[in-house]
Amino acid sequence: MSAIFAYVTHDRFRATLSIMANERARSLRRDMSPPERSLWRALRGGQIDGFRFRRQHPIGAFVVDFFCLEKRLVSEVDGRQHGEAAQAAHDDERTRWLQARGYRVVRFWSNEVTSNMPGVLAAVSFHLSELPSRAGRPPPPRRTENHLATAVGIAQSPDPDPGAK
Repeated sequence: MSAIFAYVTHDRFRATLSIMANERARSLRRDMSPPERSLWRALRGGQIDGFRFRRQHPIGAFVVDFFCLEKRLVSEVDGRQHGEAAQAAHDDERTRWLQARGYRVVRFWSNEVTSNMPGVLAAVSFHLSELPSRAGRPPPPRRTENHLATAVGIAQSPDPDPGAK
């Protein structure tokens, strides 16, 4: 029973993190910085090579500034606080976590977005062209209602002849 409890606890923990990340993402969408708003205006609606981006998108426990799902590209706009040692260490940890899961992270300073938007967009376009497309890959498996039972190997097998009763 401990394996089931551990799985349920882990599942509830992940669900709680997901809810918290979604709420934080909503808040961050409302309170975007001026450089983030400028970059969003340039990225939204497939304006960069036809690729669609999401803004303030939760991935795991993190919320990334901009995310292209098709290419798994994360674009971050960093302000002055990201130059401080503690924040830089957090950013490095977060980048490693995302990279370990197959995401590419590209970071821009907010003053770079403000003063050199064409250069920032060229860099985003370059990274998009470098990455393989996820098109054609099968979607990840969806959880079923009995995902817990399946995970611990106690799923009921379907009745082979439902009309025989």
